[in-house]
Amino acid sequence: MNWKQSRAKARLIGSRTRAFVFGGILAVSGGAGLYTETTHYLRATPVTATILERRKECKVEYQIIGKERTQTPMSCDAAEALQNRAGANKIKINRTDLVRLRFQLADGGEHEATVDEFNLGSYSQPVGAKLAVAYDPSNPDTVRASLTWDRVKIPLGLIAVGLGILALGFLGPIRSVFRWLRGAPPDNDALPTAAQLAVKAQLPISANEGSALTPRQTTVVGSRGGQPSSKSRTSFGTR
Repeated sequence: MNWKQSRAKARLIGSRTRAFVFGGILAVSGGAGLYTETTHYLRATPVTATILERRKECKVEYQIIGKERTQTPMSCDAAEALQNRAGANKIKINRTDLVRLRFQLADGGEHEATVDEFNLGSYSQPVGAKLAVAYDPSNPDTVRASLTWDRVKIPLGLIAVGLGILALGFLGPIRSVFRWLRGAPPDNDALPTAAQLAVKAQLPISANEGSALTPRQTTVVGSRGGQPSSKSRTSFGTR
């Protein structure tokens, strides 16, 4: 294998590795989101909830020398003031948009739950608006928006893009697998030609490249009239 072939093989391995990493991350992320949405909706109870309050919650993340990194809940104003004094490289603020909901349980009682607004997708809804949600009967504080196309189109899109990248990266092996499943003959382009075999064996190439490779026959010329003789020359020795 010369340096050109080695370089081409290295590029192929690199492209397939990138396709596997990026495509796999997208497909797994989309699959995890779709799994979470569907499993919650299958065991949840659909109800109509009312938005009572919308607020932000902040957690300050920092690390003291010699200790593990910790998170401390704090008001967003105090967290921003602390970050301005200590520096953004030392203090990190994690912000979460929270919504407080009220809905009726299956037994007729009312329940209030504070939920991450990301799980509801209610950013455009004002306080007092009603939402179609589904709560987990074993844990009423676990609330998500009802399963709709808007909730699953993003995970499905991630899965589709991820699988597309994987298919492009491994197109050659996938085609080989399908040919093997169909029982199709091997790809002729992948087989060595007669000329290539002749070069490797250092044999003369016949006029028809697809024909069998046979060495040239030696013609024996007779002593009469320069005509070819069909008989082989006899060697005479001395007694």
